Amino acid sequence: MCNIGAIGLGLQGIGMIGNVYAQRQQAQAYSSYQQLQTQAALNNYIQQSKQLNLRYTQEQEADAEEREQIRIENMKAKATAQASAASSGVEGITIDNLFAGYERATAVSNYTHARNLQMLGLEYNNQLDAYRVQAINAINTQQQYTGASTASTLLSGVGGLFSSYANNKMKQEQLQYYKSYTQRGGA
Repeated sequence: MCNIGAIGLGLQGIGMIGNVYAQRQQAQAYSSYQQLQTQAALNNYIQQSKQLNLRYTQEQEADAEEREQIRIENMKAKATAQASAASSGVEGITIDNLFAGYERATAVSNYTHARNLQMLGLEYNNQLDAYRVQAINAINTQQQYTGASTASTLLSGVGGLFSSYANNKMKQEQLQYYKSYTQRGGA
């Protein structure tokens, strides 16, 4: 005769193993999802950094072109002033003061451009830091997998097995008692 309690216990054990397997798969799927989210945050940071570096390089190039244009214009102005002064017979301190003025204008322009680039570089560094912090926060705020642990599932399953076994034993004892009671002529 087949023991129904043993079959129940076996089915519960199989169910428990299936539960553990399913939870392990869920944990692995969530881990993969977190890895993809982390990679996406890092890729976003890298892309933003590249764009910011490209903009800064473009700003540097534009600044260098502008300074070169100013230098060429100052050289032309100096050459025109020198030719005009030579044709008029003006020499000495007046022409030297005029040239010093061009040199001062060039120096002020170079200082202003260098300072603007420095400030722009600081602003871009602050933006890079903000992008980095944003990526770190996106990674750190990912929720951990909160599914039941394998140990708790196993304990729950084992507890269920013992409970089923105890219920089965109780029913068997009751059935034997009832059979012996009816055989003695009690009912």
